[in-house]
Amino acid sequence: MASWLAAGCGDNGDGDSPQEFGTAQVRLEAMSSTNTMANQLEFEDPSGTLYSMTSLTIAVEELEFDLPANISCGDIGGEFDARVQCDDDGALGGEDQIKIDGPFVFNVLEGTSTPDLSTIRIPAIGYTTVDLEVDTARIEDNTVPRDADIIDHTVVAFSDFEFMNSKRELMLDFSFKAEAKASADDLPQAAVADGGTLVLQLDVANWLDSIPVTDCLMAGSLKSRDGLVTLDDEAIDDCGDAEAQFESNFEDSLRLKIEPPPETM
Repeated sequence: MASWLAAGCGDNGDGDSPQEFGTAQVRLEAMSSTNTMANQLEFEDPSGTLYSMTSLTIAVEELEFDLPANISCGDIGGEFDARVQCDDDGALGGEDQIKIDGPFVFNVLEGTSTPDLSTIRIPAIGYTTVDLEVDTARIEDNTVPRDADIIDHTVVAFSDFEFMNSKRELMLDFSFKAEAKASADDLPQAAVADGGTLVLQLDVANWLDSIPVTDCLMAGSLKSRDGLVTLDDEAIDDCGDAEAQFESNFEDSLRLKIEPPPETM
C-alpha cells in the first residue's frame, strides 16, 4: 500500500487537511440489455441471428474516474495501491481524475483479471464519468501466457450460434486502441458507498450493429472452418470494415452500476 499523499495529491490548496472518503471496489463485467434467457449473454447481428457469448477476454490499459467539480486530488487522504493515482487536471481547466494504471487482461465472464483488480480499492466518491481505455495485450506485459489468444489483440470473444441449421461458433478477434466512456448521470444514487462496488458493465447487445455477419457468410465473405467463423481485420467485402465498426460499437457499450456494501444487500 502506498500513501495517497505520496501518489501526488498533496495539500488541497485551501489549508485544509485531506479527508478519507472510505474505499470502494471496482469490477468489470459483461451484460446484455436484450437477453431473452437467464444466464445467457445474447446479442444479434443485423439479420437477427442470435449469438450466445461463451468467452470474453479484454486487454485494458487504464481505468479513469473523473472527480466531481467540488473535489480535487488534494481533498483526498488515505492509503491506496501503487496502481491507483490521482491526476490533477484542475489546473488545466479539467476535472481531477482517479486512475488505475494497467495493463490488465480481463477474463470477463469468469470475473478474473491479471493483475487482480479485485484487490484494488479507489476512494468512495460520486464520480461523474468513467473511462475504460483498451489497447492490445503485449507479451512484455507478462499479463497472460505467451501463446494466449489475446496477445497482440484487444478483444477476443467466442459465441455460439446457428447458421443453415448447423451449430457454429463465432470468434471476434480485434486489435484497436479506444476509450469506452460512461456517464454517472443516470445512476440512482450519487456516490458509491464505503465498502461498496462501482461496476463497469459492457453491454454486448449492440456489438454487431452494422456488422452483417450472416449476410457475409451467405455471400462467402466470411468462411466457416470446422464450424468456427472468425471475424477480424482480414474480413473482406461487406464485412471489410468490421474492426472499425466494432470499435465504434464497443466505445458506446459501457454502462455503470453501483452495488452497496455486502452487509446492506
